[in-house]
Amino acid sequence: MAARKTKQYVSTAVESLTLAIELFNRPTPVGREHATVMLAAHAFEMLLKGAIYEQRRSVNFSGSDRSFDLGKCITIAESSLGILEEGDRVVLMAIRDLRDAATHDVIKMSDDVL
Repeated sequence: MAARKTKQYVSTAVESLTLAIELFNRPTPVGREHATVMLAAHAFEMLLKGAIYEQRRSVNFSGSDRSFDLGKCITIAESSLGILEEGDRVVLMAIRDLRDAATHDVIKMSDDVL
């Protein structure tokens, strides 16, 4: 049975992905790229944290209150938990990089790429 905290991570992931889909499909393109990428990255981060928490009961850096970022979650999920394949890692790292670009700069991408 999944831990309550794991269920919270999964629920948050579903909410973020739902919002990403809604923003992608909105009638105006204002903020579409930024919001979709940021929320999709958040959804994957929450899903990975749920998987990590289920196995380790912690998603924090050792000796810190700071939780793992998406990059760290990807690394743990692939190398320690074995739940990601190389292709999955490549896609998730690209989403992470796009999220960082969307957060700190202006991005432009076609709907096909998005």
